[in-house]
Amino acid sequence: MKKIDVLVVGGVGIDQIIKINTFPIQYQDALLVGPIKEYVAHTGNGVVRGCHFLGMRTHLLDLIGDDWGGDLIKKDFEKAQIPFSYCLTSAGTKRSVNFVDKKGQRMSFYDPRHSEVESAALEQYLNLLLPDTAHVHLSIMDYVKQTFKTIKAFSGSTSTDLHDWDGKNNYHRDFAYFADIVFLSDVRISNKRKAIILDIFNNGIAKYIIIMAGKDGAYLSVRDGILLQHFPAIDIGKDIIDTNGAGDAFVASFLYGHCHKQPIERCMLFGNISGAYACTSEGTHQFPINEQTLLKF
Repeated sequence: MKKIDVLVVGGVGIDQIIKINTFPIQYQDALLVGPIKEYVAHTGNGVVRGCHFLGMRTHLLDLIGDDWGGDLIKKDFEKAQIPFSYCLTSAGTKRSVNFVDKKGQRMSFYDPRHSEVESAALEQYLNLLLPDTAHVHLSIMDYVKQTFKTIKAFSGSTSTDLHDWDGKNNYHRDFAYFADIVFLSDVRISNKRKAIILDIFNNGIAKYIIIMAGKDGAYLSVRDGILLQHFPAIDIGKDIIDTNGAGDAFVASFLYGHCHKQPIERCMLFGNISGAYACTSEGTHQFPINEQTLLKF
């Protein structure tokens, strides 16, 4: 039996959340907002934290800076009792500034802090962790892509989230073709879903492709099976406050179902429930859904 259910590689940083009244923001010299808050966040953090709160055995591997952001992340993971392996990078800890309006819609300004660190340090950790891992989730970072050769020899399943890929950017395409389970957002592909799905199936190894569509739910494609099945969004009876982290919550709960060998339709249901639940609290991944609440819904 493996010791790690889900190993997440890459994707932890600091979010600064700024509340505004509405989009678009009109230019002016000063605008009263607030309170401005900082959170340990980003996509890999959201997935590993979501899986952890669902009772899964998780581990995060990433690069962080020797700075206040890195210190905050280390303390936060220690408090949450989530195993965390990291390498230090002189580029500093990844950050983003997210504007959120009264409807919960957000616009993110992402500072990836591209690192000059070679992947060798991460690969040393991977060689130790992979033999005890059942599933690996890959965040779309440059340095994660450099570990593909090491992960390719891995015997378990893999997943990735392409986020708002437009179907053209080759950077995302490498991840799309590499993983067994591919997640992506509907934001920029709503009029070309089928073409992108067929491209990934024809050129990659994916068994499942999941398109997350926010308030419209999600779509499932299965290799040699379902081309595009719609799963409506779930109304959990609570107001939408902040959509930060909804996609990561979906991914975490889908992986919960997948790792527990649940039918694919149930995995999609889990994802839609958790995506909706994530929108009912402020911040990014602060209060993930737990197993009892997920199963209740």
